[in-house]
This record gives sequence, C-alpha cells and structure tokens, in this order.
Amino acid sequence: MRIDQIETLGSSYWAEFGWSKSQNNFGVNRYGQEVEYEIIDLGTLGGTNSWATAINDHGVIVGMSQTAGDTETAGFIFQDGVMSLVEGLGGPYSALFDINNEGVAAGMAFLEGWVGARALTFADGVTTPLSTLGGSLAASYAIASGGFVAGSSGLEGDTVQHSTLWENGEIRDLGSFAELFYSVGRGVNSHGVVVGESINATNDTIHAYVTEDGIMKNLGTFGGANAVLADIDVAGRMCGSTFVNESWSHTAGKAFVVENGVATFLGALGGGDSYACALGANGQVVGEAEAPGDTISYAFLYEHGVMRALPSLGGSASTAGDINAHGAIVGWSPLPDDTATHAFIAIPRAR
Repeated sequence: MRIDQIETLGSSYWAEFGWSKSQNNFGVNRYGQEVEYEIIDLGTLGGTNSWATAINDHGVIVGMSQTAGDTETAGFIFQDGVMSLVEGLGGPYSALFDINNEGVAAGMAFLEGWVGARALTFADGVTTPLSTLGGSLAASYAIASGGFVAGSSGLEGDTVQHSTLWENGEIRDLGSFAELFYSVGRGVNSHGVVVGESINATNDTIHAYVTEDGIMKNLGTFGGANAVLADIDVAGRMCGSTFVNESWSHTAGKAFVVENGVATFLGALGGGDSYACALGANGQVVGEAEAPGDTISYAFLYEHGVMRALPSLGGSASTAGDINAHGAIVGWSPLPDDTATHAFIAIPRAR
C-alpha cells in the first residue's frame, strides 16, 4: 500500500462513485480544516456479510462478501458504485486483501473440494494463481507497485509455512526464524521490503520482522509477549501491534508505529487494546481500538498524535482496514441490529 500524500477533495469527486451521505464524524486535516467523515454502506454480493480490506488512490475497493444463501464467500472489487464478484479458483471461498494503484489486487482462493488454496492476483477481469513453495496452501496479503506481492506459502508436506515474496510472478522463500515452523508476510512496499511475523527460533513467541536485502531481520516483540507488523510505506515507516497475551493468539494488543527505528505507541479509545492495520499519509494510521469497558472495539484514525473513533454503520463495533492518499478509509461494521456486518467506506470532506 503506497501512501505518499493527502489531498482535500470536494464532493464532486466522490459523487462520481455514486456514494451518498449516511453518517458523519468530525476531525481536522493537516491544513487545519474541519473534516466531516461520511460513512457509506457498500452492501454485499447477495449474502449477509461483507468486509472491505483495501482501497487504492483511485478509489477502487477490494474485499470479500458472502454470496446469496451464505454458502460461499467470494472476493469483490467495488468500482464506479458497483460491487462485482471476482472469480476464484473453483472452491467455495476466496478473498482479496489488497490493491495497488495500477489496479492489480492480491488475495487467495481455495480450490474445488477444499483440496488446497493458492495466492492470487486479479487484474483486468482475470484471476491468476501464483506458484507455491511446494505445498498446497498459499495466500497473498499485500501488493505494491513494481510487481511485488507478499504473503505465505506452505513447503512440501504443508507442515511448515514460510513468508513469501512474489516479484513479477517469480516466487522467493523469505524463510522463518524457526525454520521448521511458520512465518507470514503481511505488508510490502514498492522497494520490495516485506514486513510480517515469524515464530522465533525457540518456537515459543511471535516476533515482528522486516526484510533487508531480502533477508528477514528480527525486530523482537516491542516489549510484549508477541508482535506483528502489518504495513510498510515507501519511506520505510511501519505499523503493527504487540500482544500482552503469552499465547500465540493475537489478543490484548497495543498498536504502534515505527519510524527511523523508534516505536511510538498509539494508545486506545479509552479502553485497553488497539490494533494497527494500515498506514496513511503524514503519520496517519488506521485500525481498531477498544472503548471504555474493554468490550467493544471501534475503527480509529490516528493523526497528529491523536486517536479518534470513526463512525460506524450503527452496530456495536467496527474495524478500519485501509486508508488511501486522499484520506478515504475502508473497513467493516455491524448494522444497527448487529445481525450482519457490511463493508464500508468513510470519506473525508473539508467543511
């Protein structure tokens, strides 16, 4: 996800996508202008639930949605006001997790009969499976300009999962700190630098990593029991979460940003936990954080040293998954009755 600048856009820009106002929230942009965030329900592919995972600088959104009857989940692309199903690889589940500014999306899909899964890219209406490291399971979670795709792949026998970098279709095994266990690539920038997580050499904790010249560098746990990195921008800023819980589950998190080797913790929304998902421009970060009482988490935008909650679709929780160069944020939120979760976009407008 390459985020280089932020702009203030008028309503005419967003009107081109057929979006209308649903709910709002307020903040201040870097120009000192009061900003209203309008949240729009993107709907589904006919099923109950949908999730928006990424948006590029042209306003194209990707994610996943249940289809009619909720027996299958499919990746989607949302463009020009329309959510369209992206064909998978024959199985009942597929998803898109990221999209670059060239319009190429990355994700994964199961094969027919759940016999395996492949990382994939999607562009110009064509779904292309990517090669594996010898195993039957693989997924791609991030894509950047320059043909770089990051994710993970099983080795032969599928007992080991390694972080993987695909460059223009060629696969590279990034390894793991514990060679016989797992690591995952979560983010990649246009220089081909990958961030993610790996079980450490003693197989007991999860450590964050960043690659240097294609080699994984162990960044430790940032003071917690475990840690992951979720995103990296073109300047090398990284965001992630450290986890207090000593189990391998990603719970009890503390969101942080790493810039010039220094980690800054972002706090929460009055509760204890927070999780960083993606980087924006000028220090922006989005993710989810707990409200007072530590029972509900809401999508947040962190900027100018302040974390604030974003509007939801009326339900009791929300998550922000990505932000583009124009400040548009995508994610997912329950509806008012909490019986369904829908993908959303939150659009900033200067007042």
